[in-house]
Amino acid sequence: MSHRTSLAAAVLLGAMATGCMGEDPEALRAQGIYILPEPAEVTGFALETQDGETFGAERLAGEWSYLFFGFTRCPHLCPTTLATLAEAEERIRVLPQGDQFRGLFISVDPERDGNEDIKAYLARFSDRFTGLRGSRSETLKIARDVDVAFATLPDGQGGLTVEHSGHIVLIDPEGRYRGFIKSPHRVDALVSAWRWLTG
Repeated sequence: MSHRTSLAAAVLLGAMATGCMGEDPEALRAQGIYILPEPAEVTGFALETQDGETFGAERLAGEWSYLFFGFTRCPHLCPTTLATLAEAEERIRVLPQGDQFRGLFISVDPERDGNEDIKAYLARFSDRFTGLRGSRSETLKIARDVDVAFATLPDGQGGLTVEHSGHIVLIDPEGRYRGFIKSPHRVDALVSAWRWLTG
């Protein structure tokens, strides 16, 4: 059993055993929302924003973050997910504590995604999203902490592509990993997760 499969099983068993989801666990799981039995720490990493500002683990604190790993050349999963996240953001902003919502994007293709590339890419979806990039080793640090996998592979046409996890990671205002939302993503599920997290 893979680490990620083990995690999902632990999430489900822990949620059912402790009732920590606060509502019918099956209703949340049916929407692809999985909450960890206990929040997990996100250890140190060093990335930078699309504006060149340093962004480490301490900057995860203070807001609820919906975090997605992707890359600007991603043909389908990334643009679809970011468009859904942008629509969910508009709905979340008018809900209680909606001003604490933050959308984060971490590039899994840092060798090809420059800051300006990320800035222009995210602007297609929302001017409030924060884009992050760093060395591959620093990106792997946070990816491992939040159970995201990615790998660079040949694309079959003489170039490269990146295979990566498609879920949205949930980070709480203490900067801890709280759970994830599986793909394919729906706006209603992203909003439901927000209501549960902040309710």
